[in-house]
Amino acid sequence: MPPHRGAFYAVRCFHVETASIGDAARGNAGAGRMRVQWWRDVVHGIYSEEDGDRSGDSNHGLVGVPDGVARPWPQSGARRGVPSGYPVVSCLADAVGAHGLSRRWLDKALDARARDLDVSQPATVGDLERYCDHAHGSLLLLALECLAPGGGGGCGGAGLHVGADLAATHAGIAVGMCTLLRGAAVHAGRGLLPGVPADVLKRHGCRPSHLLAGPPPPDLFDEAADDALPEVEAEARRRRRQVPLRTEAEAAAARAAVREVAARAAAHLAAAEDLCAGRVPAGSTSGGGGSSGGSSGGCSGDEAAAAAAAAASDFGYGPEDATAVGASGALTGPQRLAFLPCVRAAAYLKALDAAGHDLWHPCLWPRPRWAILCTSHLT
Repeated sequence: MPPHRGAFYAVRCFHVETASIGDAARGNAGAGRMRVQWWRDVVHGIYSEEDGDRSGDSNHGLVGVPDGVARPWPQSGARRGVPSGYPVVSCLADAVGAHGLSRRWLDKALDARARDLDVSQPATVGDLERYCDHAHGSLLLLALECLAPGGGGGCGGAGLHVGADLAATHAGIAVGMCTLLRGAAVHAGRGLLPGVPADVLKRHGCRPSHLLAGPPPPDLFDEAADDALPEVEAEARRRRRQVPLRTEAEAAAARAAVREVAARAAAHLAAAEDLCAGRVPAGSTSGGGGSSGGSSGGCSGDEAAAAAAAAASDFGYGPEDATAVGASGALTGPQRLAFLPCVRAAAYLKALDAAGHDLWHPCLWPRPRWAILCTSHLT
C-alpha cells in the first residue's frame, strides 16, 4: 500500500466522524459540544505527545532511552494523553507523526463543527465561505500534506506546489457549498438552511420557507390514500396538507437564490482549476470578467453569469501571486488526488443547472457511482 494512503484515509475518517456530530446530537447542543471538546482534547494529546517525542529535550524517564535522544514515534495505542481503543484516533496520530500534519487545519475543522451546533443559517456569503473553508478546505489541505512528496507535510514545506494551498481553499469552499445544497432536504427536516445565506434570500425576496418546503406529493390531497398508510405517515400527510403551497413567484425566487450560491461555488471551482494549472484566476489581477466561463459547473443565465464574474474578480490575487504561481507550473503527481471531491461538486452543479436550480428536483437525488466517476473536472 502506498505510504500516503493510510494517512489520507485517516484524515477522511476524521472528517466523517466530526461531520456527524451535529446529526448525532439531534438538537442537543450540549451533547454535541461535549463531543467536539472530546476531539479537541484528542488533537491536543496527539500534538503534545509529538512535541515531547520529537523535541529531544526529554524522554520522560522512559527506560532504555536516555534524555536528549529523540525516540521513534510510538506504536498505535501507546501514547500518553491519546485514548486507546479508537481506530480513527490511532490512525490520525500515526498520520500526524509520519507526515507532520499541521494542527491548525484540524482545529479549524473542529471550529466549523462547533458552529454546526449553534448556527442554523449563515448571515452572509462571507460567513458561508468561511465555514466551508474551515470544514472542507482544511480537509483538502490536510490531504495535500499527506500526499506531499517525501511526506514532509506542512503548507509551504518542501515539495508543496505554490498554488496548491490556494487551490485547496477555493476547492474546499466550492465542495462545501455543493455539499450543503445537496443536503437541503435533510436539513429542511430539521428546520435548518445552512446552504443559502440570509442576505442572498433577502436580495431575491425569498423566505426560508420557500426553500424548506418542497413540492407536495402528487396524491397529497387524496385523503382516501391515508387509510392504506401507517398512522405516522398518515399524520405526516395531514400536517403537510396544512402547509401553504408555494406560488410560482415564490418558487422562482427560491431558484434565483440557489442560482447565485451555485454561481459562487462554480467561480471557486474554476479558480481552483486555474491555480492547479499554474495560473491565477482570470480577472483577479485585471478586474476582468472572471474565469468561470468555461468551467462554471453548468451555471447559465445572465444573472448567474454576472454573479460568477463578480465572484471571480474579487479573489484579490496580485502580480506577485501571479508570478509565483506561474513559476511553479501545473500541479502534477499524487497531490492531484486531493482534489477528487471536485469531481462530485462539478457533477452536482451541472445537474443543478439542468434542474433549473430547483433543490427538490428528482434528478438531484443520489446518483449512481458510475455517473460520478465518468465526470472529471480537474483533468
